[in-house]
Amino acid sequence: LSFSTPTGQVAGDVFVPLPQVGTASVSVLKSVENISTPNGSSDRVSALAGNQLRFTIVVENTGSRTLTNLKVTDELPTYIEYVRGGTLGSDGRTVTWTIDRLTAGETRTLTLDTTMSACPTPTAIENLARVSGSQISTVTSNAATILLNQGDLEMTIRADKEFVQRGDEVNYTLTLTNNSNANLIGGQVRV
Repeated sequence: LSFSTPTGQVAGDVFVPLPQVGTASVSVLKSVENISTPNGSSDRVSALAGNQLRFTIVVENTGSRTLTNLKVTDELPTYIEYVRGGTLGSDGRTVTWTIDRLTAGETRTLTLDTTMSACPTPTAIENLARVSGSQISTVTSNAATILLNQGDLEMTIRADKEFVQRGDEVNYTLTLTNNSNANLIGGQVRV
């Protein structure tokens, strides 16, 4: 009785591949930046139609095993249009990347450039990324939030007197400045 090794050589012992030892896990962190009008924080920005947004996805191998063939997926929400980064699917909404190999402790940074399209009403949009593979369970990122059509307004209030006494009449001037690159309509000022 004889057995063949994977290379086809006859051997006296049976070849049994050993399973990989260690843990397999990843973390995924998503951030967003308004390139047209920088504002907000890494996970929350305001945007208007026509603004360019850059999403950054950081995938880290937090386990002790080397991972292979990881798939990163980003489903673009309504009002976010693809520009570049990753591979755009035939549905025009799904962007994917493949990470061939990610060693223990290694990170991979992926970028996705998009443009905001017109939206009839102010709304908050959340965007997520997912990482999947045969060695791990699917992992979902934090939400990157875009406040669409909420504008960048600045209000100043000035009084006509620096010092007042009881009973004095004071006139105030309110100045509302639109610091965005689009016209804003339908707003209210509450003081």
